[in-house]
Amino acid sequence: MKGVNWAGVVVAAVVVWLVGYVWYDMLFGAAWLREMHMTEEQAMAGGMTPLFLGALNTLVMCLGLGLLVPRLGDGLMAGVKAGLLGGIFFAATNQWQGAIYGGDSNTLLMIDVGYILVGYAVGGAIIGALRFGKKSA
Repeated sequence: MKGVNWAGVVVAAVVVWLVGYVWYDMLFGAAWLREMHMTEEQAMAGGMTPLFLGALNTLVMCLGLGLLVPRLGDGLMAGVKAGLLGGIFFAATNQWQGAIYGGDSNTLLMIDVGYILVGYAVGGAIIGALRFGKKSA
């Protein structure tokens, strides 16, 4: 994993996790719970475990972006491009596949895919743009 922008990966993971909090709590929390047929109490029943696992999953996703971004260039726009490509062609299609066979509503699919696209684009942008200790040419 030589050449991975570890600082960018870690910062991106924290920011994307926070975007998820805003997305699923403040912006679409009520609609997401309704579409999941859950109450807030049911959603919180797992305690801190789902939050920890979600943060770990986000870190792994950002590591993947950290491997992909340099192959598409350097900088903010290369990061956004890598994030959107990864989000569309891998994560969103995987989410859609689950919805096709799992019977999720279109509303739930749009909430989840929306987060995927925003999260991947933000994560890629941070990884592409944030360089600690790298001198500009």
